[in-house]
Amino acid sequence: MRGSGKRWTVAALAVIVGLVALVLVPLAGATAAPSLKQTCVQAGLVAPVVTEAVMEHPGSRRGRMQSISIGLEVPAMPEECWGVYQRISSAVPQIQDPLHHGRWYDTVGCRITPKECVGMTKPNWYVISQSKDAGGPVGLYSPPSGHEGDFLYYACTPGPGVTHVRLLLRRTIRSVSTHEVIARSRINVRPVEVRGKKC
Repeated sequence: MRGSGKRWTVAALAVIVGLVALVLVPLAGATAAPSLKQTCVQAGLVAPVVTEAVMEHPGSRRGRMQSISIGLEVPAMPEECWGVYQRISSAVPQIQDPLHHGRWYDTVGCRITPKECVGMTKPNWYVISQSKDAGGPVGLYSPPSGHEGDFLYYACTPGPGVTHVRLLLRRTIRSVSTHEVIARSRINVRPVEVRGKKC
């Protein structure tokens, strides 16, 4: 009987220890602080605030030239991330094809006619904030490139439709020491206001 009692006592203790372990392990995981890498990635991938996104003089080839002005307010990275992880923000403005609204063309890199841009798979990204760890405002001014007559100009959609302009935003986080990309955001899309065009 004594041996049987001891076995029951040992078994009961084992069950109690197991239950305590099941409770404590999730609690320990829930209270564990995020790593520096996790902290920097989470902060670095926060989308910037678009303070301005305007196309001026759309379709204008002479005198006042078509241009796009972009203003962004970039949230600051935590100071402990500075010098360890680098955030690179980039953007590319695009114009909708006036005849086929499912197609979009970069406002840079497309020359002569929109047809030459068909099949492009990689946008021409502007780096708008290289290592902007402390945050703050940054700007992008996208004038037409090349010689007169060689750019992609805004054109009105025939009929009641509207040709839109948009801005694609992207953030990348990489290690300063190894230059390895450790995170990349999904592309965010922001509308660009078109001013001065009466279709």
